[in-house]
Amino acid sequence: RGTLNYGDYAANVDIDGKPLLDTAETMRPGCVIERKMGLDELAACLGRERARFVRELERAKAEKAKVYLLVEDATWEKIISHNYRSKLHPNAFISSLVAFQARYNLTVVFCSQLTTGRLIREILYREIKEVLENAGKQ
Repeated sequence: RGTLNYGDYAANVDIDGKPLLDTAETMRPGCVIERKMGLDELAACLGRERARFVRELERAKAEKAKVYLLVEDATWEKIISHNYRSKLHPNAFISSLVAFQARYNLTVVFCSQLTTGRLIREILYREIKEVLENAGKQ
């Protein structure tokens, strides 16, 4: 456990008693998951809380971190059909998400609440596995 400078979830492993990744008091991992509990929470991050959200993404970008944006109970179709409470227009919603993917090494993942835990585990496991497998190739 530790404090993250960006994102909600990250992982680290010990190899022969030594941590593979950052163990500073405030971790700056190379991969994080930012979790949103639905389109309304995400819409707030793209609307009235945009400046704060952008600052968080900028911190991740400065550290060259990959960010997975995990959004529960969401689909592109729900955004297009404005199936959320926010007044954020679907065109602005989609444009922001796509631009942020290009700008901040962000991958948007829509999922069910039932699969959130499994996806968090799989994403972090696979990212660490890639680091370990590619460590000897450098």
